[in-house]
Amino acid sequence: VRNYPFLPEPGDIENIRAQLAGDWRESAPRGGPPRFRGRAAGEVVFFAPQIKRFENDEYRNSALPLFVPISITGSDCALQCGHCRGRLLKGMRHARDPEGLVEIARDLKKQGCRGILVSGGCNADGIVELGPFAGALSAVKRRLGLMTAVHTKLADEALAADLTDTGVDVVMVDVMGDDETVREVHRMPHLGVNDVERGIRALAARGLPLAPHIVLGIHAGKMRGEYRALGGDDRDASVRFRGDLLHLFLEMFRIP
Repeated sequence: VRNYPFLPEPGDIENIRAQLAGDWRESAPRGGPPRFRGRAAGEVVFFAPQIKRFENDEYRNSALPLFVPISITGSDCALQCGHCRGRLLKGMRHARDPEGLVEIARDLKKQGCRGILVSGGCNADGIVELGPFAGALSAVKRRLGLMTAVHTKLADEALAADLTDTGVDVVMVDVMGDDETVREVHRMPHLGVNDVERGIRALAARGLPLAPHIVLGIHAGKMRGEYRALGGDDRDASVRFRGDLLHLFLEMFRIP
């Protein structure tokens, strides 16, 4: 739970059960840096992101900056997808240039931060343009030692090449299984599922550690292609993922 999108440390599942029972509260980071390891078949790990504060009688996420999302575009996004419209970016730290990203990461490390998620708004082709930040990502990972995840949304050959030598721990890439969802919800009328999968194959060919990013019920609450995205039907079996990141769709903002 503390290591999203990385695999859990020993004892995390017990901590989750204690949280749900109201018997455990985390007030400070514990243990060393998270490590990748095998996951038991059927194991599910739940996470409440720090982009929003959650607290009730059963669970609260940590107020400490343990794993922090950073946008490289501020709150700007060319797509304005129906489920977000750029509003999720407003809750992130903003780093408009590579130097700013390294500076924010350095400050977060001093506060006890263990990792960052680097994302941002997309261009018209659905890609977060992380290429100019490749050197900064490498510095954050190798010089500062922070766990480093990136969210590309979609991808192409150029982005895959730029990310290859950064050393990032995981690349989160959107997986969609329905053409209408790509065109109507994600606002990319010129693209379809084949284009989404072409980008995933480009990342996989470079040996990048991939985690598919799948939003359940994103098309007005309906399941439209999620089964294919999850690995049913004809999802490309040649692409190996570290695990599926499933997002339950809640109406965060009123969607026209």
